[in-house]
Amino acid sequence: MNAGRAEEALSAAESLQGALLPSSARGSCLAVQVVALEHLERYEDARKLIEETMAEEGGDFSFILNAGIAFTELLAAEHANLFLENLCALDEKNPAPCLYYGNALAI
Repeated sequence: MNAGRAEEALSAAESLQGALLPSSARGSCLAVQVVALEHLERYEDARKLIEETMAEEGGDFSFILNAGIAFTELLAAEHANLFLENLCALDEKNPAPCLYYGNALAI
């Protein structure tokens, strides 16, 4: 991804922040924003965005699942692992989230 594309992706994802999106779409938008910020070498902004968003959305199963999947698809394995590990912890009685986490670790 070149810098111009990263800026476009970041702008598009940021424009959706105020919209009333389902939590699944918010999770995907977060992944796009973080990956674009990191591509632009704005690592502190990316870290803060994750921290602030997790404080608000960290208990939302759909948000965490979709963020983890989106990070996996964007080849951001470190972030995918973080989100999918949290997903597994949110619903320890359900084996499906842990399968997502295991699959992400395999990538």
